[in-house]
Amino acid sequence: MKKLILLLTFVLSLTTIKSMAQCTPDADFTTYGFSPEILSPAYSDAVYNQVLSFLVPRDTSVMLGASTFPVVIDSMRLDSLDGQPAGFTYQCLNRCVVPGGQKGCALLTGKADSTQVGTYSINTVTVVYYKLNGSGNQFNRTDKVKAYTFRIYKTTGLAKLVAGDVNPTIKVFPNPANNLLNVDLSYLPAGSHGEITIIDALGRIVHQQNYQYNLTNALALENYKQGIYKVMVTAGSNTYYSNFVKQ
Repeated sequence: MKKLILLLTFVLSLTTIKSMAQCTPDADFTTYGFSPEILSPAYSDAVYNQVLSFLVPRDTSVMLGASTFPVVIDSMRLDSLDGQPAGFTYQCLNRCVVPGGQKGCALLTGKADSTQVGTYSINTVTVVYYKLNGSGNQFNRTDKVKAYTFRIYKTTGLAKLVAGDVNPTIKVFPNPANNLLNVDLSYLPAGSHGEITIIDALGRIVHQQNYQYNLTNALALENYKQGIYKVMVTAGSNTYYSNFVKQ
């Protein structure tokens, strides 16, 4: 019975590892390098999953000394992700090795706690194996291909979304909104400085930015999912709220 339990544990472990490693490259990604351009943010105490797709060129050129030589790429290996926060790991199939001219992907997963809220720099480190045209000798080089800014936000409780907190002097438009949202701060005390925070229906902070002298740029909403959002504006010791709907 003990052997059976151990065997089942081993099988389940393999299944978990395999499922973590499953990812599908972005079918619309046709540019050599990594996709997406920007990592989606993580939230404290919530499981994070992000697929990184990468497309390996078949032919390219390299600098050797002062000269440039055409080369054929045999394969590329995603060697590491440098700078990822503690508790975050990545998995990819085929030992993260992709032949030249093909796509691969990696699944970045993890779960942050409230002490990890902040901004991190993550670099993709790759090893490329290639041959000079007309040569049978294989070479390799290590590169940092992509630098990501990775943000972890604190998950905010729904208590901050109650209607009683709304101050009607904060106006947002258009509402419903599509790609851009304007926040009218003209009704705040003159010369106000503070912060604008966007909170989704689950109480998660999805965006934060500072403003000065009652002025701010329009907020870009292209990457927001459809739904109801709360806008929280601080001005000195006062906090103001408003709502909008993303179409």
